Amino acid sequence: MVACKVILAIAVVFLAATQINGKPSTNPDTEWSIPFEEALKNITKKMSDVVSDNSEYTTAAKNSLNNFVEGFKSELAVLSKSFEGKAGVSDVVKEATKQWQSAVDTYTKNLPKELSLKDFNEKSEQALKYIVEHATNISKKAQGNTDIEKEVKEFTKKNIDLLIEQVKSVEAKIIEGKKA
Repeated sequence: MVACKVILAIAVVFLAATQINGKPSTNPDTEWSIPFEEALKNITKKMSDVVSDNSEYTTAAKNSLNNFVEGFKSELAVLSKSFEGKAGVSDVVKEATKQWQSAVDTYTKNLPKELSLKDFNEKSEQALKYIVEHATNISKKAQGNTDIEKEVKEFTKKNIDLLIEQVKSVEAKIIEGKKA
């Protein structure tokens, strides 16, 4: 069972990495995420252009990623619990949310101890793709239940904004450090 979860987590990360390295999303269901993907890629490219991979900013990058992941994990748990308590939520949506939460739990256990700036950039882009894909999947399963669709949309927007905010905070530290 644990081996299956690890394999699933690795497959999800590989798929996300493959999609990020390609063109922006062309799935009509996730086209709304293209501006976020492009904004995040622009920020991470600027950081890469300004700082070498072996920089003093790796601690800030690692802390930023860990803060985002822990916050996201907590927010997802709240979303999952709220779905459990609502009568109008289908079992399919509840199960999909639980599976997402389980995958995130597995992912957080496997966060690297050391993280280069390049790793931070890649993982941030992967996180965005991952959020978009899973939120889209849950929204599809909730189709017709406008309250749940709206809740998933708000959850997704909030967490994408938090991710971009974390990446921008690392960028700001880099810019501040370069000015000094």
